[in-house]
Amino acid sequence: MDIPLPVELNHSSESQYWALLRLQRAVNTELMERFNAIKSKGRSVLIQQLLAKIGAIIDLLNAHGYEFVRCDFVGDIDYETSEQWYVDRVSMSHRIVLHFNGYSAQAYFQENDIEAKRDPVITLRHDYLPKSSQD
Repeated sequence: MDIPLPVELNHSSESQYWALLRLQRAVNTELMERFNAIKSKGRSVLIQQLLAKIGAIIDLLNAHGYEFVRCDFVGDIDYETSEQWYVDRVSMSHRIVLHFNGYSAQAYFQENDIEAKRDPVITLRHDYLPKSSQD
């Protein structure tokens, strides 16, 4: 897996943006390869292997200097609706989020807002949505 090394976060930096896209592509390539290798084995195998593969990917990323921890998990036998969120807090005000949805992943930067800084328990399922213009 071609893993971009974690570097000091500057979320507005173009190089950071491309590194994040490379990370997302590497993770999705790993997930797709695993899915294609086992897709004929049935739903129960697909969900078991999905959970194992995500765990292996996180372990590999953390072995390369990241510090991802799982924040939330939603799932059952339907791997298509299985979701997991992992966060690597790179600073007090910024973090990298890996959002796994079935056999796909999205990586993005997230800024902590003032309320999140006061509350150490953060639910990532909703706080990354854009704020409306009325807020």
